[in-house]
Amino acid sequence: MLWSKAFDWITGDSRAVITALCQAVGPTGNVVMPSQTPELSDPSLWTEGPEPEENWQPIRERTMGYSKRLTPAIGQSEVVELFRNYPGVVRSMNPLDSFTAWGSRAKWLTTDTTYDFPFGDDGVLGRLYELHAKLVLIGTNFETNTALHLAETRINRNIKVIEETAPVEMGDFLHPQKKMVTFKNVELETYDFLKLEREFEAQGTGMAKEDLPKGKLRVIDMRQCVDFAEEKFKTYTYTS
Repeated sequence: MLWSKAFDWITGDSRAVITALCQAVGPTGNVVMPSQTPELSDPSLWTEGPEPEENWQPIRERTMGYSKRLTPAIGQSEVVELFRNYPGVVRSMNPLDSFTAWGSRAKWLTTDTTYDFPFGDDGVLGRLYELHAKLVLIGTNFETNTALHLAETRINRNIKVIEETAPVEMGDFLHPQKKMVTFKNVELETYDFLKLEREFEAQGTGMAKEDLPKGKLRVIDMRQCVDFAEEKFKTYTYTS
């Protein structure tokens, strides 16, 4: 949920951002970042840069399985990828929709009991909601506010449940062996997140803002944001 270039230039670059976040929460707090890997999804479902059907099976055969330790979060920011490799950082097990965490409750936050509904109340977001977490958006907007998927999951489980399949690594880096896992999820980004952002800001509570050289820093009450989104999404048009 962050874009480090919003700071323009800072001494220490991405490491400085991570250090500041960890220092801010202190020894009893936690820092959590999304580390999703949609490139491991089935190629028949790709919408960005769709592949011809004749390439689907070769891609399935050659894609390596998800490894908490080895699979990079290439679609996230450089801060997220660096944080993933920090001492004491642990990662959740969903092969498409994982999170990384550091802190006093990191293992509890990332210990999955099921692959199903990775953004739901039984997953990392649900546990963060339980802890009254704060959302930190650095130089970005609600289009990358991953916490909104918790509101989506709560609502969309009653609209349409889908099945997703992805590979999980069972061997090691020298002897990779993968298995395919199938899990339940909901369709995501089915509502207008930017409209929600405008409405949430307009209601005037639950968000603190500071200007950065090339963007804004926003700290948001997660519970208030998710609850607000859940109620608003019920009035929005569902776009499959």
